[in-house]
Amino acid sequence: MSIRLRLTLLYSAIVALTVIAFSAALYVTQAQTTLDSIQTALARQADGFSHGPRGFPGRPDEPSFPSGYLPGRWTQVRNVDGSVNARTVDLSGTTLPLSDAGLQAVQNGKVWSETAQVEEQPVLVFSQPIVSQGRVTSIVQVAAPISEREQALNNLRFILLVGSALAIIAAFGIGWWLSGTALSPIHRITQTAQAIGAEHNFSRRVQHQGPSDEVGQLATTFNTMLTELELAFRQLEQSLESQRRFVADASHELRTPLTTIRGNIELLRHTPPMDAKEQTEVLADTTDEIERMIRHVHQLLVLARADAGHSR
Repeated sequence: MSIRLRLTLLYSAIVALTVIAFSAALYVTQAQTTLDSIQTALARQADGFSHGPRGFPGRPDEPSFPSGYLPGRWTQVRNVDGSVNARTVDLSGTTLPLSDAGLQAVQNGKVWSETAQVEEQPVLVFSQPIVSQGRVTSIVQVAAPISEREQALNNLRFILLVGSALAIIAAFGIGWWLSGTALSPIHRITQTAQAIGAEHNFSRRVQHQGPSDEVGQLATTFNTMLTELELAFRQLEQSLESQRRFVADASHELRTPLTTIRGNIELLRHTPPMDAKEQTEVLADTTDEIERMIRHVHQLLVLARADAGHSR
């Protein structure tokens, strides 16, 4: 996996986590806010019903209503034991539910809210105890449909899902472009290094016009290294050229005494043999040439040792 892809995936993951966290927080906040708003309205309705001058059947000033029915909408009164005492006309034949846990909570003087299906639509049922002389005498329940809230939450969830997906895709594309832009000097350095290796041309340099950041420092360091390599390469070429000249000169210098020695040997082998004086001169000349060769060989050994020590 390339560095560019790793950087892009890392950037995309950070954006994805941020978007998901923001979307989840927004969704939960919206859901809780709308639910609290509905609960507040229902609590106000229930409180007004239980404390109004004409709150529910059984009060002395209660006007006459049809038996078992209340004014208002989606309102229901239960006895303390949970049995339904009265309900509004729109709930005819329908009972607002109250779970066992909710009944126990209301009997203990606490309010209770729960969701349920009433007339094939989701509703939020709010139950509140009616307290008289310090004890719970009855329970009032009010309800409100929450289908619009659920539809709004579904739409919000769909928008957040689609928006998050598009944001992550856009983040991947932007991250790919940004990482490519940031790594382009490194790509140029790689191409320059490959070209130098193929052409052995140490005079080439990396062209970098960006800021003096980490990548800029890398390009500067690489160019400095190329300058040093170019200088070392030229010195090596000069050293090799000097060695070639020396070898050529040494070969010439060694060839001359060898030719002389060979000629002297041929003279000593000549028939009839030379007189003693001439042989002495030939041997002396041969000795001089041998000494000359020894000096040249000694110089070569010194040079070889010097080069070996320099290389180390």
